[in-house]
Amino acid sequence: MHSTQSEVLMYSRVTMLGLLMKCPFKSALPECPLNGLRSDLPLIEKFRLIECLNPITQEQILAQHHTCYNKRMKNIITPCPDNSQTSDDGISHAHSSR
Repeated sequence: MHSTQSEVLMYSRVTMLGLLMKCPFKSALPECPLNGLRSDLPLIEKFRLIECLNPITQEQILAQHHTCYNKRMKNIITPCPDNSQTSDDGISHAHSSR
């Protein structure tokens, strides 16, 4: 299924709104471009901010977010077990010891 341009734009806007509300991690890094934009603005003002944001700037912010997200996730997520413990359905059936 292919996304239409309007679906991609909507996804970007929703993602930007979420990022304007809060960093998905405990705290944002100092170099996050959204630090200066996260504020106590009312929700409607955040919507307006996203609507007025240059599309190229929005793309750059989202690209930086994805890079940051992936880098930070690598630091907190343990690798999946090797494929020898994965069944034909693609689901890992490794037993964990608790």
